[in-house]
Amino acid sequence: MSLSTFAVSLGLTLLLEVPFAWVWGLRSRHDLTVAVLANGLTNPAVVLLHGLGAPVLPLEAAAVAVEALCYRACGESVRCPLLLALCANGWSYSIGAALNLIF
Repeated sequence: MSLSTFAVSLGLTLLLEVPFAWVWGLRSRHDLTVAVLANGLTNPAVVLLHGLGAPVLPLEAAAVAVEALCYRACGESVRCPLLLALCANGWSYSIGAALNLIF
């Protein structure tokens, strides 16, 4: 697994999930930074562990849980942190899966 795999995955995740968070209602620089950092924490771990053979569903569930905890603990005005994390991850995972089929 190359560094570019991690970079592309994290970059695509941020391009999808940060605007999703903005649409969800996260408008402050602080809350959007929490979104970036939460994804920066979970995405590389999910990519690495999946590359080592771990099944994707438990990894994504763990990512949702960790991101929701980050939103709850560090966010200033995040409505429904668990639902935000679940929807944002579902959105980015779906787009990523579609792109993997195309490319």
